[in-house]
Amino acid sequence: MVRPSGLAWRSLRHSPRRVALTVAGAALGVGLTVAVLCLASMARAGVEARIQEEFGGIDLVVGSMDGRTWFGPEDLAEIEAIAGVRDVGVAYFPFAGDPFETDQAIRYVGLSPHPGTLQLFKLPRPVGDDEVFVSDQMAADMGISAGQTVTLPFPDQPRTFRVGEIVSPPLRAGTPKLAYFSLRTMQDVAGQPGAITAFYIRLIDPRLKLQTADDIQEALERRHPGVARDLTVDMAFEADEARRTAGGLRSLGLLTGSLTLLVSALLVVGVTQFTLRERLQEIALLRAVGATLKQARRALLVEVLLLGGLGALTGTAAGIVLAPAVGRILSPALGVPLVTALPSIGELLPAVLLGWGLQVAAVWIPVRRATRVPPVQAARQTEVDEAMAPFRWWVPLAALLGALLFQVLGAAVPGGRNEELLLFLALLSGLCGVAACFSLVWPVLRLAMLVMRPLLAGRGRVLLLALRNAESLQRQGRWTTVIIGSALAAAVVGFTLVRTYEEQQTQALRAQFPTPLVVATYIDTVAWEKGEKIVGLPGVVQAAAVGWDVGADWANASEYPVDPEFSESQTVRGGLRLSLVPVDMHGLADLGLVPPEALGEGPRAVITRAMARQTGLQVGDVIRLSGPAGERFPPITVDPFELRVAAVIPEPVAGLWDTDILVDHDQLPLREEADRLDKVLINFPLEQYELVEAELTALKAEIPELTWSTEEQARAALRERTRRQRAILSTGVGVLVLMGLLATVNTMAASLHGRRREHATLRAAGIAVPLLFRMVLAENLLLTAGALISGFAAGLSFLYLSVIVTAGWTIWIPMPLVGAVAGASLLTAVLVALFAARTAARTQVLDALRQE
Repeated sequence: MVRPSGLAWRSLRHSPRRVALTVAGAALGVGLTVAVLCLASMARAGVEARIQEEFGGIDLVVGSMDGRTWFGPEDLAEIEAIAGVRDVGVAYFPFAGDPFETDQAIRYVGLSPHPGTLQLFKLPRPVGDDEVFVSDQMAADMGISAGQTVTLPFPDQPRTFRVGEIVSPPLRAGTPKLAYFSLRTMQDVAGQPGAITAFYIRLIDPRLKLQTADDIQEALERRHPGVARDLTVDMAFEADEARRTAGGLRSLGLLTGSLTLLVSALLVVGVTQFTLRERLQEIALLRAVGATLKQARRALLVEVLLLGGLGALTGTAAGIVLAPAVGRILSPALGVPLVTALPSIGELLPAVLLGWGLQVAAVWIPVRRATRVPPVQAARQTEVDEAMAPFRWWVPLAALLGALLFQVLGAAVPGGRNEELLLFLALLSGLCGVAACFSLVWPVLRLAMLVMRPLLAGRGRVLLLALRNAESLQRQGRWTTVIIGSALAAAVVGFTLVRTYEEQQTQALRAQFPTPLVVATYIDTVAWEKGEKIVGLPGVVQAAAVGWDVGADWANASEYPVDPEFSESQTVRGGLRLSLVPVDMHGLADLGLVPPEALGEGPRAVITRAMARQTGLQVGDVIRLSGPAGERFPPITVDPFELRVAAVIPEPVAGLWDTDILVDHDQLPLREEADRLDKVLINFPLEQYELVEAELTALKAEIPELTWSTEEQARAALRERTRRQRAILSTGVGVLVLMGLLATVNTMAASLHGRRREHATLRAAGIAVPLLFRMVLAENLLLTAGALISGFAAGLSFLYLSVIVTAGWTIWIPMPLVGAVAGASLLTAVLVALFAARTAARTQVLDALRQE
């Protein structure tokens, strides 16, 4: 009786090279995927550890800005009842109206015994009325230990307390030198029973931070009319940014892992195709000795499962072992702390099972087709060539039609909330273009061979033989071009996106800093009259003043289509939150930041292209504002108020928001307290910089809030801001390029192994060793050239269909980087081809013809 497991074991034992190539291909994809998942888990753990250290889980800090408003237990109860709030800590700063700190730089805080307070401030127990908890920083600087009696300065008189505990508070809770007292002690000092100045809040879901902050603010404003001017809401956006960075790394890891698994599956398919002739002979022998078709397929299935499982386990172990070492190398470039951590079973197991399944399918599908070949034909080795899939003309046609269809669908989908759908359609269109490029490259290469064949007759004997051999290897040639070309396509797309992002940021910077040089001056609510002193500084050529936001809670009318969720941070109930910004429109026009159409009679508005795209506003449309929804910012006096859109600018002016509406301050009736400056843009010749800086320094004595930055400082900040994105994207591209190079080596090694008998036959036919060497080298170089051409075309096709046409971007292709990747691919292929040619030339005829 023929046992499938025994047949599979014998086949694997007698084909060690095929086993090594298949397992290496499977382990490569699974290993890189597991390593990327481990890096993402390490980044997430590191970010959460840093958030706990700096923020202590605090998502919101709500309180009195200058201590003019005191809250009580009823406010605490109402905040706790708001959906989404998990823990609330209560604190009171008794000297909130003063600089918050004593002459010894100690910040006094009164804490309630509330459980949320203990949790968020990392306190082991409530603070007693006769004791004080001090931070570890304060204890180290002042030589304080637990149980010691200390005398601390208070505004009325020094007071003595016993040091109860040395604690390590989160940095978000205040300055490093913190002295924690009981809330009753601080209330006695302030003479305000039940006084609370700040609520420290942790949410069930940090993603609901904006909505919860609005609900808390609305509740406090309802209980304390007029508190809006004194209320501050700190949303700990630094923690959100860190979480977004970790989430971006995880998304990039999933994308990179998916692509590596796909390329790995293609690699295994290529290895299987190269060894298919040998497999056909094995199947013919099995059928000849009495094995049924069902038994042969079971034996092959067992073999496939063993190979896939071995590759998946090997790759998983390698990925887990290598991830910490890779993390230590990449951590400085990524700008994210990495803590040793493994992905959860829910993340790791699907990736391993998916990799195993892809490898099994990659081997089983072509081998199962091979079992249908009759034993006699398989023994004659003719069925392989007959089974070679000819060029199917409908494949590139279907890919091109698919790309066109997805483009049409993307054009028909409206914007706004459908951004993710548009991105998905753009990616599908780009992938169809990639498929079309890879399916067309082989017919084009064959056409070139047909044209070159008569030209080379009688002259290029080596190249002619290489062309004939390459033409006879259609299936292997297609897989070679796909695998090698994928690395270059990934490099073209990835490095182009990185360069395009940098160029877009640079162009946005140029909009804020027109040549030759601009100083952006930030003034905290300074009157227009003081701003005129800055505009009139000696050496200044042009200047423009940008006003303070007014009416930040406007609810817009519904005369035009609006997506109320186009900007998560600017959404309010009942409509779109718009910010009116009074500006010196003539000064902005002189600087070239707004077009001349923005000047004229009547209230004219200037909006950004992003707002126009998201809201449907066009030049000439009227914005009717129905009045402010709250009192957070000083409102305008006219209600309702109409603005006519006079111009649409590409980028916000000088770092303003996309949702800011620019209006000339002379055309906007404002209350006196709302007529304030936020920044002044100054343009002057470069040689006048020292003079202008000296004048600004002198003016700072009159306007202490005055600060400024130069174009070079802004460029340095831009480089630092884009460094992390460039590192993340470059890492993902580098992984794919490395995958492509390794796949090149594995594919060509498999091709060499599968063609040993062919090379031996050529030797037996009398072909000299030098001729065989040059023929194999030329053949591999031809396939590599076709692969690089197809990869470059596939990358350009993806960029054109998914970025240029859909998003309307202008792209910048970094040809040096792309050329470096192409050169590395070509060098790798040349080295492998030299090894292949050398091995083929040294092949002994009898050894090659003998079965393994």
